[in-house]
Amino acid sequence: ITRTIAQNIDARALLLNPSALSSSLPDPLAMRLQQPAWSAPVLVAATQQSFEARQQPDGPADFSSFEQVLQRYDTLLDKEQQLKVATQAGAQIAATFDEQELGLILVQKYKTLFGEQLYQQVISQLSQDKLAKLTDQFRAIAEGRSPRPSDVDDKEVEAAYNRLLQTVRGEKMRAIIELHSKQRQIQEQERRQSVKGGLDHLLHGNFSDLENKEFCQDLPETVRGLLLNNNEKTADSVLMQLAVALQHGKPAIRANAFRTLAAIAEQLMHLGQWERLAKLLPALQQGLQLQGIDEHGSQQALTAIGTLTGHYLSEERYPLACETTQLLQTLSTAEPSASANPHLRAQAQETLKTLCSQPILEQLLDRYLHSEVHQEAAGRLLVQLGMESAKFQLQQLINNESRFERKRLLSLIKQAGNPAVSILLEQLHKDSPWYVVRNIIRLLGEVGSPALFATIRPYIHHSDPRVQQEVISTAVKIGGDHLKDFLLHALQHVDDSLKIKVINHVATAHDERFVRPLTELLESVKPFLGKSKNDLQISICKTLGAIGSRRATASLNRVAQSKNVRSEERRVGKECRSRWS
Repeated sequence: ITRTIAQNIDARALLLNPSALSSSLPDPLAMRLQQPAWSAPVLVAATQQSFEARQQPDGPADFSSFEQVLQRYDTLLDKEQQLKVATQAGAQIAATFDEQELGLILVQKYKTLFGEQLYQQVISQLSQDKLAKLTDQFRAIAEGRSPRPSDVDDKEVEAAYNRLLQTVRGEKMRAIIELHSKQRQIQEQERRQSVKGGLDHLLHGNFSDLENKEFCQDLPETVRGLLLNNNEKTADSVLMQLAVALQHGKPAIRANAFRTLAAIAEQLMHLGQWERLAKLLPALQQGLQLQGIDEHGSQQALTAIGTLTGHYLSEERYPLACETTQLLQTLSTAEPSASANPHLRAQAQETLKTLCSQPILEQLLDRYLHSEVHQEAAGRLLVQLGMESAKFQLQQLINNESRFERKRLLSLIKQAGNPAVSILLEQLHKDSPWYVVRNIIRLLGEVGSPALFATIRPYIHHSDPRVQQEVISTAVKIGGDHLKDFLLHALQHVDDSLKIKVINHVATAHDERFVRPLTELLESVKPFLGKSKNDLQISICKTLGAIGSRRATASLNRVAQSKNVRSEERRVGKECRSRWS
């Protein structure tokens, strides 16, 4: 038994292997597959596998693998062998599966001759009991008493009925098909009548039909039909009434009105009705703020708004694109609250991300850098497009060799504000050229906060003095309470060319902790690598004077009396000394 099961599994694996042609099958296997008693269980197991692949017990079955097995049998067996195998396998399938599974098997359209033979054998070998139950099942679907399978539409069911009619036992199904057809006609007529009545009520300001889910589901297709038939006036009246219904007292009517408007917006998008969709924006914006709107409705609305924005961008109608992008940006950055819909922010962010294709961003950047007409609007759009756009701008900053364009990019990234901070911090820790590190530190100083100073401070030890210089400037902007400690540390570690810059900032600190390192530097005989040691000593004297500590008197006396310094340094030293006397 174990060996037979293993052989069965091996046979299915080889049959499902597209590279294993029938001629390449092992001879023992090819011979066994031609034996009905051996092949029938293989086919039953392959059929069962179609149902086992379902994610949920009532989910759709996947017959693709089963269809592939049937195709292999079509090439492997001759006509006589096919009939023998189909007869035995059909009997086993008819006996093995229940009515629901048999119903799903019978609505499939099999492409191969062997598949059709197997189908006919399943039908002909159904027991009277199962045929009766299957008939009742189809009748329930036809009359609407039982839902049809989620993966089967009316056309598939009708096609299956027609195939059943052509079988020997199909006569028993004829009444069901006729009933199904009549029932569908009656239901369609009733639906149209209901939609017409509800539409008349809506156009006269009666919103009660908006509580009917089926009416709301039919309305978008109705509006589409009105537009295609050039009945634009009626279509616009429907849109106006739905916009009014967003302010109705009943939450259910408000929610259904928005869902319907969102679905209509999607229809307008597909029809290319851009002007009409643009007029719908205020209503969509209002509806997106309602409590209780479902995720599907908000996604439809945002998709329509995003597609409209993309249309504006493709036509370079940038002022209009700015308006719709601003709406998306507002929704994407809104703080969560009790009244907000939790999925809305993430959906808006994803919509913005979809707009940030490489061609669009490159086009906007080109207009920002080189077009006088579109410069301002293109810059606004690059900022409004959010995180993906900020990443693109930073990458362009890294790669750009034009000083003019880098300066413009720095200004643009600065406008991005908080969305750019996380990208800047991520890039700061990468191995980047000195000018990129310097630019990032400058931007963090412009858009950052004191909380970022701890991240920036270690770069005072960067090997390039230009980066150190930017760290000093940024520290003055966002160092806050940590600035004095930083300046004390920087005074002893920065490049000599930057010491004067640090000392000048120390002058505003008024902290006696600087007196000792300043006086030591003032009297140091160590070679100074800056442009002028004299300028350094003058700056130190002025800063010591600003600090106003008597602890510096001795050093200043020595400067004032020294013959090795210029008259300007002695004058400054005397002034500082006399100021404290």
